[in-house]
Amino acid sequence: MRKQEYFKVAFRIMGDELEPSKISILLGISPHQSHKKGDPNTSKTKKGKIVFYSPFSSGLWLINSNLPESSCLEDHINSILTILEPVKDKLKQLSYDGYKMDIYCGYFTGEQAGFNLNNLVLKRMANLNIDFGINIYCLKTSHERDEKI
Repeated sequence: MRKQEYFKVAFRIMGDELEPSKISILLGISPHQSHKKGDPNTSKTKKGKIVFYSPFSSGLWLINSNLPESSCLEDHINSILTILEPVKDKLKQLSYDGYKMDIYCGYFTGEQAGFNLNNLVLKRMANLNIDFGINIYCLKTSHERDEKI
């Protein structure tokens, strides 16, 4: 069986008083996704139907890693850190102002797996006052799904 494994990685700034346009102007970076607290929260199903959820409970400003999902975790993080390091002082100010910042990673795997982050990557994140969070998703093979039916 071929091992399935991929990552979705993003840098997030979050806060109740967050104004995405002000963050973009301050950092000189355009987000891939953003919203204010209280903005409508909708999505589309595969069939195109719009689904309405409760309004967003907090503001968000987010940039994704632009690497293919199959790239290793360190490469994803390094690509984001390269964008953020020139605005280090502005990020530290946002942290001091009470905004939560992290690098979020979705780790999708079909079997037991793991990953490592070297100390240089961890040091680069620490120098920017950025936390690291990870969610692990176990992907079921089509054979496993069929067995449960």
